Amino acid sequence: MKKFILVLSIVMFGNALYADSGAEIKYRESVMEVVGGHMHSIGAILKGRVHMSDLNFHAQGMKRIATIVPHVFPAGSSEGKTEALASIWEKPVEFQAAVDKFVAVSYTHLTLPT
Repeated sequence: MKKFILVLSIVMFGNALYADSGAEIKYRESVMEVVGGHMHSIGAILKGRVHMSDLNFHAQGMKRIATIVPHVFPAGSSEGKTEALASIWEKPVEFQAAVDKFVAVSYTHLTLPT
C-alpha cells in the first residue's frame, strides 16, 4: 500500500509540474523574446553593417533557440494570459508546418563560417 501511495504521489506531482499553463506561457514568452532579440540584432547588424563580428554569435544563437521553439506550444498552454494566436491550436497542422520551416531555415541559412 505504501508503494502504491508513493507511486500515485509521484504521478500526481509529476503531472502538476507540467499542468501549469501560466509557467508554460512565461517560458514560451521568454523563448520568443530570445528569438526576437537575435532576429533584431541580426537585422541591425546587416542593415547598419555594424558589429559584423557579432553576426555569427547571433546566427548560432538563432540556430540553437530554433530547436526549442517546437516545444513551447504544448496542448493546454493556450489557456491563460497569452499573446499567442488561437490559430496555433485551431490549425495545428499549418502551425507545425510553419514551425518546421522556421527550424529548417534556421539550420540551412544560418550556418556561417566560424
